[in-house]
Amino acid sequence: MVYHSLGLHYIRNGQNVNALTALAKAYQAEPLNDRYSYVYAVALKEQGDIKKALSILLTAHERNAVDMDILFALASYYLIEKDDQAATVFAQKLVDINPQFGTPEQLLQQLQSGQ
Repeated sequence: MVYHSLGLHYIRNGQNVNALTALAKAYQAEPLNDRYSYVYAVALKEQGDIKKALSILLTAHERNAVDMDILFALASYYLIEKDDQAATVFAQKLVDINPQFGTPEQLLQQLQSGQ
């Protein structure tokens, strides 16, 4: 928990390299913690390592298939990677959880416009 908090502190202060190091330590200490997985994956993506971010998110998704933050990140990152099929799969899961998102296509359009 200390490393996770420290990583968030570094992010708030624009110290991205230190943040990534601290968040990696938090993730390594508690790899089954979905929140740590998600935050570490977002940090990895921001540092340009989207492949590793996707790997971590997919593992977290296997443990917790209804975590909406993880699902949003997966859909968004697959859009960035131009893998529309995978992005649609995760958008569909989000729509299944919350039909107010509309159709998977509508959700993906919203995600694309937000990038």
